[in-house]
Amino acid sequence: IFAAGCGGGTEESSADGDTIKVGINLELSGTVATYGTGIKNGAELAFEEINADG
Repeated sequence: IFAAGCGGGTEESSADGDTIKVGINLELSGTVATYGTGIKNGAELAFEEINADG
C-alpha cells in the first residue's frame, strides 16, 4: 500500500513544490521479508523511472 500526502496540510513546508514524500510500511525481515523486499525494490525502480522522466 502506498501512502502519499498523508498530512493535515495546514503546516508550512520548506521543501520545493516538486518534492513528494512517500511512505511504505513493509516487512523487511522475518518469514515474509521476501514480499517486502520485492515491493521495496519495485517502488525504488518506479521512483527512479519517474525521476528520470522529470
